[in-house]
Amino acid sequence: FFFFFQAEDGIRVLVRSRGLGDVYKRQFVSGAGLLISKEYYRDVGGLDEDFLIYNEDQNLSWKGLMKGYTHFVSSRSVLYHHFDFHRRPFKIYHSEKNRIMMLFENYTSKTLAFMVPIIFLNEMAALIYSPFGGYLSHKLKSYWYVLTHWKEIADKRKRVQAERIVPDRDIIGQFDATFNFSVMNNFAIRYILNPLYAMYYKFLLKVV
Repeated sequence: FFFFFQAEDGIRVLVRSRGLGDVYKRQFVSGAGLLISKEYYRDVGGLDEDFLIYNEDQNLSWKGLMKGYTHFVSSRSVLYHHFDFHRRPFKIYHSEKNRIMMLFENYTSKTLAFMVPIIFLNEMAALIYSPFGGYLSHKLKSYWYVLTHWKEIADKRKRVQAERIVPDRDIIGQFDATFNFSVMNNFAIRYILNPLYAMYYKFLLKVV
């Protein structure tokens, strides 16, 4: 995860749109079902081919937020998406490397500096759990990819930061620090991680 999560059900502002039912403002859209204009796609730089699979839609949406775009979901839309949540090695590898790339490409240096403690905590927790989940080697492989492709990542980061028009504070202010995912909802998340995230989120909003 990139630490801060999409607001509960993606809802921040409820607007009305003729023929579409209730339309809700949303920070991120799902690549499983989205409709975007050619102009939007070109303006944000399109999908990053280095992501290959997983998190590429979040990255696209994040770049849209940095360019000042707004995303919506219609209550009348119907989408069928076969989703199988399992920590398979292939998924872990790409999810982890893509998450790290998103962090370093999309947050400013100042924001990243203040996020170092919580990022470190997340990574340590993931590393400790990974042997029990059977994906330690793929977690380490994701780090190796980032290290060996750092120049390309740094070049993309420079371009993204130069073209953005919305500051981190305005974007982070739309997020929610509560991890609310039905398939991962245990004691540690509810009573340890979520309170910690919420506290750090308030701190970050004051300093970025």
